[in-house]
Amino acid sequence: MGTIEKIFASLGTVNHLSAEFDESRREAIRLAFDRAEEYITDMDDRLSVFKPESEISQIN
Repeated sequence: MGTIEKIFASLGTVNHLSAEFDESRREAIRLAFDRAEEYITDMDDRLSVFKPESEISQIN
């Protein structure tokens, strides 16, 4: 068993992803964490009221 972590800033906070896994799944977990970070960052870019280019700011 192994543990993998990913820490990144988005949504005005520090996000911490962590998983324990069988060693054969290391790459799949890493890719899933990368996709999760991309999704969360995209949502922050689209919905932040603090970013002038976000969709929410443009509506306002």
